[in-house]
Amino acid sequence: MDKDRRSFFKQLLVMGAASLGALRATKGLAAVRNEEPARQAYMISLFYVAGFKYYQGPSLVRKMREEDPVTMVMEPQNPYDPFAVRLEWNGEKIGYIPRTENGVVNSLLQQEAPLQGFIYKVNPKADPWEAVMVEVLMV
Repeated sequence: MDKDRRSFFKQLLVMGAASLGALRATKGLAAVRNEEPARQAYMISLFYVAGFKYYQGPSLVRKMREEDPVTMVMEPQNPYDPFAVRLEWNGEKIGYIPRTENGVVNSLLQQEAPLQGFIYKVNPKADPWEAVMVEVLMV
């Protein structure tokens, strides 16, 4: 890990992310799936998908399952938010990380931090803005 990345992670912790509850230790989904030995994972963010009803989400929600992987794609050219992070499930756009949450995730993605997104909760009967909750982990 290069010095700049290490400094960034130290600054993130010093800025109070841990005290705000943005980071919490988990057992990590890799251990559950037996992909590799158990390792420490840290929750960076937990949120409902923003804009879910405007994209492919409503037509896909009944197929989604908890712990399904979600791809995060930065959109620096987004005209509404230069820190926008698009969320995709099985290659389909389902929405965005909410503006209130995307700053830290965007910064970590720019630093090539080992982030993984997963569906945390699915409720097809809920209102679209509360149908899918996603967690972002640093592994």
